[in-house]
Amino acid sequence: MTSRFYLIRLFHANKTLFVVVLLFVILNLIANFVYKTEQTPLFMWDLYSRQIHEQKIYSFLEVRYNDDEVLSFPHTWDEPQKLFFNTIDYFIAMKRNNDNDPFKSYIDTWNKNHPFFKKILPGLKFYNDTTELKQFPAWYKRYLQQYVKKPVYKIYVYEVKVVYLDSGEVEKLSSTLIYKLL
Repeated sequence: MTSRFYLIRLFHANKTLFVVVLLFVILNLIANFVYKTEQTPLFMWDLYSRQIHEQKIYSFLEVRYNDDEVLSFPHTWDEPQKLFFNTIDYFIAMKRNNDNDPFKSYIDTWNKNHPFFKKILPGLKFYNDTTELKQFPAWYKRYLQQYVKKPVYKIYVYEVKVVYLDSGEVEKLSSTLIYKLL
């Protein structure tokens, strides 16, 4: 009779995977209960539970291409198109940080505190460097051309600042060019 308990079945089916799963569970329990840290977003109970404070001024990025055409989408839930803004936001963050990926300093600090992982995963890189940064404008242009279905010869990124009025209307305060991609 086979056991209904997953770990027992896993032990009989694949002992290596059993050890990996068991180590993962044990290390996460130690990290959570002994060191009071949360290791993965999967187990972060407060991942989205922070209070979002009211702001007076909101800012966002606006992408304009060719002859001042604004990149816009019919729906905000179009996941593939969100890539346009997630990637350009990250690119601008790197540019503002002297071409350094903001995540790199976190990874470097983490690796110093956890040298064991750096030894077992020496070639693994979780951040972008200048090589990827240089490739970004051409990639973004190709991806944008596929979406708008026409040639793109200029791409500008603006930071737009808006404020909500008491009536609920949105008032545009400024639109500042922060980067010329092409």
